[in-house]
Amino acid sequence: MAAFEISRARFAAAIQNHPVTVSQPLSTCQMVATPSHMTYLIDELILTVAQLRSDTLEHLAPLLSSFDILPHVGVLLVAYLLALPIGWDREKSERSAGLRTFPLVAIASCGFIQATEGLTHGSAEATARIGEGLITGMGFIGGGAILVVTASVRGTATAASLWATGAIGTAVGLGLTI
Repeated sequence: MAAFEISRARFAAAIQNHPVTVSQPLSTCQMVATPSHMTYLIDELILTVAQLRSDTLEHLAPLLSSFDILPHVGVLLVAYLLALPIGWDREKSERSAGLRTFPLVAIASCGFIQATEGLTHGSAEATARIGEGLITGMGFIGGGAILVVTASVRGTATAASLWATGAIGTAVGLGLTI
């Protein structure tokens, strides 16, 4: 946050040092600046973005240096394998979601948990919020699978299956496999 405040202050100072002339009343929102003003402001903006990016990479460096991908791939594979029978059954029944959809849902749910574990490590509340977001997202995806046709409702089993598969992926991502 401090880097952002410093960068924002630098950019504001650049604007003050190289004012832009207004050719019409401000209500029309048309401003005229010479090419040198614009070049200077663009250079300052690029430096600001570069500084923010550099600060972000410095904070992520310890996380990335200790990152081992194999355990994560293994966990994603477990989520895939647990969702595969559900997808296979739905595919055999020629339902709207099948062999591709269900493993993808499990992998995505597991992946979100895995991707945020470095940020939520040790915080049950933060992990719970990620889980809540996944539950909500799966509810929206399931809601899209439900169709109301004249006097009947179709897709509720697909919606429930997608939601359950998301829960399987989330559980695997949290390390709750038996």
